[in-house]
Amino acid sequence: TSSEKGLELFKKKTFSLVLLDIWLNNSKFDGFQALEKIMSINQNIPVIMISGHGNIETAVNSIKKGAYDFIEKPFDSDLLIFKIKKAIENLVLKKRIQDFIKRGSGSKLVANSKSSKVLEKQVNQISKTDSNILLIGDDGSGKEFIASRIHNLSHRSNKNFKFIDCRSEEGKLETDLFGYEENQVIKVLGILDEINNGTIYFKNINLMSKKLQGKILRILEEKKFYRIGALNSISLNLRVIASCREDLKKKKLLREDLLNKLNFNIVEVPNLDKRKEDIDELISIFSLNIFS
Repeated sequence: TSSEKGLELFKKKTFSLVLLDIWLNNSKFDGFQALEKIMSINQNIPVIMISGHGNIETAVNSIKKGAYDFIEKPFDSDLLIFKIKKAIENLVLKKRIQDFIKRGSGSKLVANSKSSKVLEKQVNQISKTDSNILLIGDDGSGKEFIASRIHNLSHRSNKNFKFIDCRSEEGKLETDLFGYEENQVIKVLGILDEINNGTIYFKNINLMSKKLQGKILRILEEKKFYRIGALNSISLNLRVIASCREDLKKKKLLREDLLNKLNFNIVEVPNLDKRKEDIDELISIFSLNIFS
């Protein structure tokens, strides 16, 4: 009945899809604001925006803000059901791709093109070091696969590899990372507990809040962390891999002191238009592993 009640439910339960009207009466947030909050909690869920005053600009803005699709009122029910089915199929496919990436992270990098051969050589060299790494590339270029491969080729390969998406809501991000204690009883075990001596991958690190950046800097300097609400610290040793679409130093997208501490080696991950010779083999691999 309102954006507030919808978001409250969304935080408590798991849904397959959201139908979201742009014009919400008697609500604190309009549809676009609610969409941003939904994406900050779970950017993978498909959201279909609905509006009775639809136009091309509204539809484009919806997609830019993270919606899967847009439909104008009054709509045909068959069309809406078709869009819902396509959205859920897309979500299932995304999950299968993620599973494939995790299963195949130890497999070879497809490197038939000049740019991917350069990438392969750089990955093989940098994996043997313990340096922190920044992967630069557009969405869909394969940064998560490269991060997994670097970890699997490193001396930390027998330890955990975990990724955290910095687009998540700040409170959730912090709890996921640090965990939570109450009266010296562990309520939530965080990623830092699981990742000790392993590798952590910060996806979209440029979207991390300044407050959390300060906490990351502190744990890197002190080599220890505190769970939220804890009195005692835990020793920590980890390698940091991060990703972003742009060079963090040039764009000043991260605190300078944190950048200096991380001292990233930069690896550029090329788009498919720069590695066309790889496409046939990639299609074969994805077809066998995802659609079988």
